[in-house]
Amino acid sequence: MATVDARLQVCVPRLGELRGWRRWGTHQAREHLCEEAESLLGLELPPLDIAERIKKLRATWKHLDGTEGAASRTLWKRFDKACEQAYEPCQAYFAAKTRERQHNLAQKQAVCEQLEHFESDTDWSRINWRDADRFLRDTQKRWHKIGPINRADKKSLDRRFETALKRFDKHLQKNENEKSTGDRH
Repeated sequence: MATVDARLQVCVPRLGELRGWRRWGTHQAREHLCEEAESLLGLELPPLDIAERIKKLRATWKHLDGTEGAASRTLWKRFDKACEQAYEPCQAYFAAKTRERQHNLAQKQAVCEQLEHFESDTDWSRINWRDADRFLRDTQKRWHKIGPINRADKKSLDRRFETALKRFDKHLQKNENEKSTGDRH
C-alpha cells in the first residue's frame, strides 16, 4: 500500500504539469483561431466562402469550450469581434440575395396569375389557337428565366404553375382532339 501512495505522490505533480501543458495548448489553439478570424478581415473572397470559414472557426471554438472549458473573456471578445467584422460583407450579400429571391417570387406569382386569368377569362370557343399556344410557350419561357426563390415557397408555387399549365393544356388537347376528329369526317 505504501508503494502505491508513493507512486501517487510522484504522479500527482506530473498530472498537474500535463494539465498545464494542455491548458497552454488550448490557449495556443484559441490564439490561432483569433488570428485566422482576423485574417479574414478585408480578404477578397466570395461571401459564401468567408461565411463557411467563419462557421468552421466558430464550431472549432465551441468544441474547445466543450472539451477544455471556456476561454478568457478577453480572448473570446477578440475572436467574436473578428468573426463579426469579417461577416459584415456576408450579411450585405445575403440580404441582397434575399431581396432578389423575393423579387423572383413576385415575378413567378405574377406569371401564375397571368396564366390563371388567361385560362379562366378566355372564351375557348372563339380563341385563336396559335395565339394561345404562343402565349403558353412564352409564359413557360418567362417562368424558366426567372431566378431562384426561397425553398419554402418553391414547392407550392411550382405546384400552382403546373396546375395552371395542366388546365390550359386541357383546352389545347381538346382542340387538338376536335381537329383530328374533324379531319377524319
